[in-house]
Amino acid sequence: MRRMLALLLAAALLAGVSASAEGFWNFGEPPAYEGFADTLYVVNCKEYVTLRSEPDTDSAALAHVPLGAAVEYYGSSVGSFYEVMYDGMIGYVLSKYLSAAPCATPSSGGARLAEDAGWGRLSTSEIEVYASSEQVDQYGYYSAENANDANSSTTWAEGASGIGEGEWLSLFFEEREVVGFAIRAGYQKSSDVYNKNARPKKIRVSVAGQDGMAVTLKDTRDEQIVLFDRPETTDYLSIEIASAYSGTRYADTCITDVRILLADD
Repeated sequence: MRRMLALLLAAALLAGVSASAEGFWNFGEPPAYEGFADTLYVVNCKEYVTLRSEPDTDSAALAHVPLGAAVEYYGSSVGSFYEVMYDGMIGYVLSKYLSAAPCATPSSGGARLAEDAGWGRLSTSEIEVYASSEQVDQYGYYSAENANDANSSTTWAEGASGIGEGEWLSLFFEEREVVGFAIRAGYQKSSDVYNKNARPKKIRVSVAGQDGMAVTLKDTRDEQIVLFDRPETTDYLSIEIASAYSGTRYADTCITDVRILLADD
């Protein structure tokens, strides 16, 4: 009888150890993120962005996150990547494709001022520039090409009477996926020259498939970034002057530089 009780006790102890071991080694599902999460939205892409396994564009793709979709961001970032959760998966998305504000409806076809997110820029050697008019005076020739030389000491100045409403500057290039453009409005050779000449205020922007997108520029010597509500596949960009900030001496409206911003290849 005692031997039977001993055997039963030993079996019970072994069962307990086995259960403890199983509990120790069985980790189950990975722990969920805890704490406050920000909801961010996918923007600045044509259809989707890639959720990657590592903060590297060469790492494995976990999912395609569509334009406008929401992801959860817990404040962790590595370089230009945010670590986010989407559809139960944790991975990395380039921060320039995420915003706290939902993107505009893709069909809206608009443009807006935005921050520079490090977009690639089309080389000036790949662009041809034309204008509705060009100013020529005793000081020089202010040709359209001056807006494509990445030189703040040169400028395109329209040559029409008044301050140039309806005058335009157009850039032509091989068809690319374009997210917007950077512009240095006015003649930016110096603060004095900038103030003496007129600067574009309201502009109408056209690309292939989208005409007359209205944007109001700031009166500043800083470079301004204009982004489209969605990337556009186009082989040209045209900027029309709708109104201008007046110069203290000259009526000519100037644009020092325009750079084409590209979607990632």
